[in-house]
Amino acid sequence: MAERKVVRGLNGDGTGYLSGCNLPPDQAAAADERLDALARATKQAGDDRPMDQIRADIYLALLSGTHTGPAPIHRRGVIELTADLPTLIGLADHAADLAGWGPVIADIARQTAAARTGDHETTWRYTITDPITGRLLHHGTTRPPSKPERDPRRLPTPRQRALVIARDRTCRGPGCRTPASRSDIDHHHDHAKSGPTQTWNLDAKCRHCHTLKHTGWTTHNNQHGDTTWTSPLGHTYTVPATAITKPRRLTVLEHHLLETTRRRT
Repeated sequence: MAERKVVRGLNGDGTGYLSGCNLPPDQAAAADERLDALARATKQAGDDRPMDQIRADIYLALLSGTHTGPAPIHRRGVIELTADLPTLIGLADHAADLAGWGPVIADIARQTAAARTGDHETTWRYTITDPITGRLLHHGTTRPPSKPERDPRRLPTPRQRALVIARDRTCRGPGCRTPASRSDIDHHHDHAKSGPTQTWNLDAKCRHCHTLKHTGWTTHNNQHGDTTWTSPLGHTYTVPATAITKPRRLTVLEHHLLETTRRRT
């Protein structure tokens, strides 16, 4: 990053380019997210140009000080960082993941997590995983909700929904890879049958897999996050909990102890 710079020049077809190079990835991600939010606001206001053209024009207008378009919609710079806990607290140097950008080194991950203080524009969404299993330990945002969340007697709160999406990543149906962000948040034990709206009783199901529950299929999850589907004919299919970060390579003895503990609990 000591070699960061802005480069400019002409392309062979007569167009020009203006690019920032060797930038801090967390700040570049925040800037890109804000640019996208401004472009989406312009698109919603009735601009029928392709998004790439809108983003490019807003990029130039912001730098030249001539942008007068609508304010960003929905959110201002949401950044999602995925890292294991030892890395965040300085006990390890494992690579983290900045959503949409890929792996970042441990030092950048710690700087990204620390950057929340004094930042009134960017919402930092963080996911902390277990270094052994790679599964979710905690998920949240660095800014509290602007208004109290309603009592979750039927639908999950925004915070519960965000945690389920971060934990499950994809639909929990057998073999289904639909992103959790495009899936329904469903109860294992139906709310109509006194099932609580708590994260341990919720998971992501795409519309197709959600419909299966209304045709005789049932689901059950254990305390390790594994989901078992049972068909109307009694066949079972188990979908293991999702490892978000790379699990630690266990020795044969450690693997045996882990499996033994899982069976007993």
